[in-house]
Amino acid sequence: MNDDAVFENYMWMKTGTREPIKAMYDLTDDYIDGLNYHHYWRLTDTAVCLAFEGYPEQETYFSDDQWELTHEFQKVYLTERFSKDASNLEVSRILRKPISVMEKKVASLLSNEDHVTASSLKYLIYSAHDDQVTNMLNFLGQD
Repeated sequence: MNDDAVFENYMWMKTGTREPIKAMYDLTDDYIDGLNYHHYWRLTDTAVCLAFEGYPEQETYFSDDQWELTHEFQKVYLTERFSKDASNLEVSRILRKPISVMEKKVASLLSNEDHVTASSLKYLIYSAHDDQVTNMLNFLGQD
């Protein structure tokens, strides 16, 4: 996303989440207007973290649509802070093992071998940070 698109997206998301953020933190319009993208993101991130930790402030302050938009801040911020090349590099490293296993399985199927030489591995489970999951979804073209 270019800088203009990031800014337009931010302004749209800020407009949609402004009132619940204002109420939740007891902020003024002037204070919110003075926040840059990263400072505003910290407020949305804190709201999401509180919910994750078992303090569901969103039930008091946010509609379902506003809460979904608050989560969108996470996706935009996490993908904005890395260049596309860096995100793809990170994801390519994460995908190295599963792609290797898939290549072996496909080669085995295409060679019509009676015995399977590829790993008997059926699935992989990875543990990842939210930015890695977001980068993976972007890399795979998922919304």
